[in-house]
Amino acid sequence: MVSLDHSEFISVPETDVSHCWTPKLGPGACGLMVAALLLGCGSQDYRAVSFRPAEAPPQATAHGLQPLRVGLAPILSLQGGGEGLAALCMDLTRRLGRPVVPLLGSDYREINDMLGLGQLDVGIVCAGAYTDPRLDKVCDPLLVPLLMGTGSTYQSYIVVRDQDPAQRLEDLRNASFVFTDSLSLTGYIYPVSRLCGLGRTPGSFFSRTSFSHSHDRSLAMVADGGVGAAAVDSSVYKVWRAQRPDEAQQVRILERSEPFPSPPIVVQSTLPPAEKAALRQAFLDLAGTAEGKVILAKIGWTGFQEPDAPWRDRMDHLRRLFRKLRAQNCLAS
Repeated sequence: MVSLDHSEFISVPETDVSHCWTPKLGPGACGLMVAALLLGCGSQDYRAVSFRPAEAPPQATAHGLQPLRVGLAPILSLQGGGEGLAALCMDLTRRLGRPVVPLLGSDYREINDMLGLGQLDVGIVCAGAYTDPRLDKVCDPLLVPLLMGTGSTYQSYIVVRDQDPAQRLEDLRNASFVFTDSLSLTGYIYPVSRLCGLGRTPGSFFSRTSFSHSHDRSLAMVADGGVGAAAVDSSVYKVWRAQRPDEAQQVRILERSEPFPSPPIVVQSTLPPAEKAALRQAFLDLAGTAEGKVILAKIGWTGFQEPDAPWRDRMDHLRRLFRKLRAQNCLAS
């Protein structure tokens, strides 16, 4: 495994993917979710899914309870994880007795921006995005999801087509490569750090680069031959393999990173303590039921743990590293 801590990093301008479409939902499908939906790109056979938030319980409507606004970074696309995320919010609605409204960001930064502006109560964010210094000022970590197969850590996988002869990243010179998001630890920062360790940049190493804006879309683009290689979240890779086994046969892992701390669920610091406690308990109770385990499995989660000292230490390490990189003008601020 390769350490992320390289001494020299060079930033790379984003290049959008060339063929995109916008998911269309019926007029009643969004409800209170008034937001930019994720742009989908790449593979042509994505299945449309409903992303309808749960109806407010009668007692919530009668007492005028405000919706709990949950922002979801597009670690999974609407097509890849929408059903699981919608089911999660519907279950939380029942447990809390108030409407829980999901909002899927168009990219990681949008969810950070909305959290920073107080436009969301809860955020499910990437570990890389969580290093944003703004979030320290306005958010607290509520729980750490335990990821399928790895627990409280995850990795970056660099993946290629199964028949690709490459044996290591160095062999991908002049290949096309898709990143996930410029704030993604596993889908951008790790592969860029690897290239910087070689004294190269994505622009000088790959023939073409693009951004997919979700890990499962990156995997699909490699599987159908749209790009030569990608960097993805290991937990999403496991979910994708289970959900799309035929496509998964077309992809293999070329390289694995060191373990990184699992992305957290964060809440606004101003959320009343009783509401934080109720939300924490709702997540924990959900993980203890058979139905809840099925819902979590669709997202790639197996349960939750408190943000303990080892997790916080790993996050602090990432923050120090990212501050260094930003000071060197290596990453977007």
